[in-house]
This record gives sequence, structure tokens and C-alpha cells, in this order.
Amino acid sequence: MTVAKSQSKAQKTYGAGAVRYTLPQGLGGPIQLNIDFGLAPPPDTYYYASAVSLKHNQSLGMATLSFGRPEVRGTAGNAVSVVLPEAVIFSQFWNSSRPLEQTLDQQLSGRKSSAVEIPEEKTGIVQTLYANSIFVSVGLGESCLDFYYLPPRDLHLARTRGAGITLYPVVRITLSQPTLKRLFEVCRPHAMPADGGELKVEASAAMERKRKLAKSR
Repeated sequence: MTVAKSQSKAQKTYGAGAVRYTLPQGLGGPIQLNIDFGLAPPPDTYYYASAVSLKHNQSLGMATLSFGRPEVRGTAGNAVSVVLPEAVIFSQFWNSSRPLEQTLDQQLSGRKSSAVEIPEEKTGIVQTLYANSIFVSVGLGESCLDFYYLPPRDLHLARTRGAGITLYPVVRITLSQPTLKRLFEVCRPHAMPADGGELKVEASAAMERKRKLAKSR
């Protein structure tokens, strides 16, 4: 019996710190990123939000997450919006957070509280930020979204010259666990499953209709 030996060579890894990458086809070809958020600098700016809403602009391929505190509406700094590419939130973020949502559901089991949406026309003063990477974590009774930015310039120079890539921290949003669950619910109808399967959104749609009916009373 003849055993074939693998002729593949280990690919060269570029970069340092939080962002490392490989170029399977060499310089000028596709880039494969590996981000270790454990090595990334945490955002300096922190913001607490008790509500979240989503706007999906399909023509631009962008999504806007708005975080706020309706109970202090009308005061300066009561809301912040983060704009992201739709693929980042509905594909990368969604698929990587599936195990985390299962953990979140277990922790929320038996609870009757739920988060509320920020009405678009009553958001108040809004600061708009931009990000294209998200790290989400869940603790005891709270959760956290860290937003980061990877510049296209860095990606281009990495792909063509093997240069380093910097991951820039944007903002940290601290949420209650029910508010994080609300975020998953508003994203669910737009999600792009990694396996290409269809999402079951009937329960989410029913929940949304029930919420709107309660607000109209």
C-alpha cells in the first residue's frame, strides 16, 4: 500500500497583534483575515443603551443600528447610531453569534422582561459612527458590543504589499441581556445563514405584530 505524502506547504502568515492574515495566491490575490479580539485594544468610549432599532438600506448595502435611552429622550447624547456594511452584521456577526444567542436564551429563560425599540422620529440627538467589525460578549446580567474599524486602505496594502493591518476601536455599547436579545430579533429577518438555509422568522414576525398592536392601544 502506498501512502501519498501531502505536497502542500504551510502558508506564510502576515501581520501582528490582533489582525493576522494569509495570501493563498500570493501578493495581489485574495486575503484571508484572522482577527483575535483578545489582542485588540478596547474602545475608549463607552455608552449604555436600553433600546435598539435597525434600519436596512438595501440600495446602499448598509445597515444602521441605533442605540438609545428613551427614558431620557430630548437630552444631549441620548442616542448613538453605528452604520455597518450589511454583510458584516447580517452574515459575519449573525453567524458567529449563533452559539452566544443560545447561551443568552438559557440565561433569559423564565424572565418576562423585554427590550423596547427606539421610535425613529423620537430618537433625539444622534451621533453617527461607522464600523465594520463587531465583538459581542455576555456576562452576568449584562452584555457588551465592541465596534471596530478595518480601513480598506490597510486591506489593500496588505493584499498588494504584505503590509500590517490596524484594527481601530470605535465604541463600546453596554446592554442589558433583554436588549441584546432585541438586537438579535430585529436582525433575524435580514440574516444570511452560513449554511444557505432559510430562517424561521414566523415567531419573530408574530412578536413584532404583537408589539405594534400593544403600542397602538
